[in-house]
Order: sequence, then C-alpha cells, then structure tokens
Amino acid sequence: MKIRSDVTPSLHPAVIENIENYSIYEGYLRGAREAFELVYTELGAIHDARLSVAKNPTLNEAAKLLTVAEFASKRQDKITRSFDMAREHLISAANAAETALNEPMKAPAHSAISAEIRAHAKGLSDKNRSAFINHALASEDVQTLSAMLGAPGYLSGLKEVYRTAYTRSFHEQQNPNLVKRLDATKRALTLIDKYSPLIWSEVTKAVGATWDEVNHIKKAKDEAERAFQAV
Repeated sequence: MKIRSDVTPSLHPAVIENIENYSIYEGYLRGAREAFELVYTELGAIHDARLSVAKNPTLNEAAKLLTVAEFASKRQDKITRSFDMAREHLISAANAAETALNEPMKAPAHSAISAEIRAHAKGLSDKNRSAFINHALASEDVQTLSAMLGAPGYLSGLKEVYRTAYTRSFHEQQNPNLVKRLDATKRALTLIDKYSPLIWSEVTKAVGATWDEVNHIKKAKDEAERAFQAV
C-alpha cells in the first residue's frame, strides 16, 4: 500500500502485517488489517479533499473548512465502526482460544491405574510431586497427567491453583498452533488499543481544525442564515 507523508505510519496496515506469524493466521487478523487499511485510506482521502476544496475560488476559508469537515465526519464514523468490529472479533477469538487452553481435563473413568498414580503423587513431598508432574509434562505422559489433572487436586495432593496451571501447560503443549494463534490475536488487540486513539488527532490534522472549532463556525453560520431568513 502506498506510503503517505501526511498520514502517520502507525496507522498503516503494515503494522498488523508485521505481527509474527501473520501469514499463517491472516484469516484471524484480516479484520484488524482491514481496519488499518481503511483508516489509512480514508485519512488520505480527507487530506486530498482539503487540497481540492482549497482550490475552489467561490468559497471563503470558513466554507472550505465546513465542506471538508462534513466529508471527514462520515469517514471518521466509518473508521471507528471498523475498529470496533475488528476489536470485538479479536476479543471473541482470544476468548475462545483461552477457553480451549483452560478446559478441565478428564481422568479415565474407574481406572485403577489412575488411582494408583494419584496415591503415589499424594505420598510425595511438594518438591518431589512438582518434579513428578513436570517430568510427566516433559515426556508427554498423558496417562499420568490425566490421572492427576483430571481429578480433584486433593486426591493427588496437588493444590487447585497448581492443577489449573499444569492443565494450561498441558493444553499449550498439545496445541502449539492454538498458542501461536492466540499470541498473534493478542498482539493485534494490543496494536489496536495502542494506535486507535490516533484516529482523532489524525482526522483533526487532515481537516485542519478541531471539531470544536468546526462546530463553532457551523453554529455561527446557522445563526447568520436564520437571521437572514427572518429579514
């Protein structure tokens, strides 16, 4: 996409494209990229409109400003809606991934071996119990992990907070693609939250005045027109 000197590079779609693994998870990040592409394009259009209106000899400076402001207002609304939709989509995707990664494990039903594993773990010291489960994670010993993490923590001497953490670690180990996708999604959310506030200052720069200044001129124009009509 063309680089413009009059629009901040912080709102260029390359900001999203530079996220690690973007090409892999492009489908999940498309809404965010499109939001950045839209704001960059529309800000450029406002700048171009201002330059075009400036050449109109029939308009004074106030009229030129109001013309550009009306053009910009519609585009600003379109931009903010696009960012809101992109953000909602990313939050939904992130929540779905978090739910999957935090899903409770299930122990094999009525398994004598599972019971023996839990009994063994319960008899260990806290330090050795942690080493035992960490070894199970490292060796991807699903039987041991299911026995300990799929049942209440007190059965194996494992505190619930640790059982939850180990369950998360197990799911991350088994779903590396989901972990990377979640990371890309969170990075996109961070970029939206970081750079979307620039929209308003960039619109102000493109218009050439703040909305308060625009509204002040518009109010004066409306009052003058009403006074004229009353003559």
